[in-house]
Amino acid sequence: MYVSDRLLSAHPLRPVLVLCSISACLLTVSAQDDDGKKKRQQVITNGRETTVLTMPEDSEGYIDYVKALNDQFSKGVTADNNFEVVVRQVLSPDEISEDMRAEYFANIGIPLPKEGMTFYQDYTTWVLGDDPDPAARDRAFDEHGTLMSAPWKYDDHPMATLWLERFGPDIDRLAEGSKRSRFYAPYLSGASDESEPIPRVISILLPSVQQQREIARALAIRAYGRIAEGDLESAWKDCQAMHRVAAHVASGSTLIENLVGIAIRSIAFGVESHILKSPDLTHEHAMLFLADLKVRKPLSPMWKKIDVAERYMGLDTVVTLARHGSKHGLFRVLKTISDLSDISGGASAATLVGLPDEPAGLRKIDAKPIDWNTTLRYLNEWYDRLVEAAAEEDFKKRRELFAAIDQDLEKLKSDTTSVQALLKGVILNGTQKALGKSIGNVLVALLLPAVEMARKAEDESLAKAEVLKAGFALRARELSGEEQAKSLNDLVPKYLPEVPGDVCSTGKLKYVLREGGFWVYSVGRNGRDDQGRTLDDEGNPGGAELRWDDIVIRTGGTAQ
Repeated sequence: MYVSDRLLSAHPLRPVLVLCSISACLLTVSAQDDDGKKKRQQVITNGRETTVLTMPEDSEGYIDYVKALNDQFSKGVTADNNFEVVVRQVLSPDEISEDMRAEYFANIGIPLPKEGMTFYQDYTTWVLGDDPDPAARDRAFDEHGTLMSAPWKYDDHPMATLWLERFGPDIDRLAEGSKRSRFYAPYLSGASDESEPIPRVISILLPSVQQQREIARALAIRAYGRIAEGDLESAWKDCQAMHRVAAHVASGSTLIENLVGIAIRSIAFGVESHILKSPDLTHEHAMLFLADLKVRKPLSPMWKKIDVAERYMGLDTVVTLARHGSKHGLFRVLKTISDLSDISGGASAATLVGLPDEPAGLRKIDAKPIDWNTTLRYLNEWYDRLVEAAAEEDFKKRRELFAAIDQDLEKLKSDTTSVQALLKGVILNGTQKALGKSIGNVLVALLLPAVEMARKAEDESLAKAEVLKAGFALRARELSGEEQAKSLNDLVPKYLPEVPGDVCSTGKLKYVLREGGFWVYSVGRNGRDDQGRTLDDEGNPGGAELRWDDIVIRTGGTAQ
């Protein structure tokens, strides 16, 4: 699976959940006594401070976090109210691993598709067919970029027009289906393998996520065509459908799902900005669309993803280490941590824990001295801090909380030499709790997601919503025949209840009159007023500290 929109590609997060098929994950192997009876594990105490959950347990008494996620997010979901059912009836099941397909469809309560069924195809797939020609692929992708960036005329793009005629009914069905009240796409992980004990939560598959983005792109292409034809009401309905799709995806438990929801809303923002600037926009349109914007709800908050799936991922990792360490010794624990570094994209765990090339001595050392409950408590303290910072609504205080977290994380990562020395000392003559915390330090360095970056993406999405409301309010005032607003205060209370705040700063949205119109904007992720200049403007300086990233709607003037 891939994430190609600028929102994610320009601001990448450490991949804490694997979206592609990972066949290696934990196999539950029950310890047995001499009589062949299963023994209940005694290395972890299930409870609020350690595992957070006390149920569901697997056959050995370890918490099954994947089942917990499915139990939680499938509550109240039926085949009649689940948007994923419509998605599966319209889009190809090929994204779902074949060995998991039957279980996936059973979990959402519908039969597997019959052999030979035809499904919706995105624009480039349909245009290219089986043509492997690189030049044709380049042309198709260039055309797709054009269709996704601005209004287009049917006569100028005959292939796109034919594609819409062919798959318009499918797009209609998905748009209507998005009105369903729930969304549940089952969380499944890859095949089990005792030799590669990768935690199950970290190997969760999210096959529906990329297809939700395909749905949004289809709606955007159609909406841009409708704008060019002057059918703004139909284009707006496509935008509304995009926002419903985004809300469905973001209702899941993971950061990835939330970020994809944000990316979809970013696609919709581009379309809505063109609707706002359309010469066919009337006062009636502007007031109708503004009313929709006022009642549009934000996406499920980011902090909830940290508190659930991200936390479960960390705790499940500890459970995996404890399970295998109790059976295979300390070296197996350190080897598994080292393997996790390849998945998490973090620092080399072999360096962090001082894993030798020839670990003959470590192979003989039992892992039972590790106090895994200490490791779990330590991880929970870090997740608690992340949740507190991400949930903080006060901009200044939130920045302070994240700054403190970053400082502590940098110190932890820079102290790898002392962590290595501590591990060696504890192995030879240490305490169970000290070793448990040392393991916790390494896992924190490897697995904690870049939450502040995710929170900034969330702020950007919220800022776009406020900029859009202000923009439509300004256009509604213009189209009513009133004089152009001198400030955003002129919109209160007739068009807006108050001057919109800028969630990316401690101030309000910026507003300037320009020749032939106005600019209204947020200062964006960097928190700095770049005078309404954006990432896309010519001359944008490089580097995260210098580049412009204001979020702006312009109806007049040009960027300087």
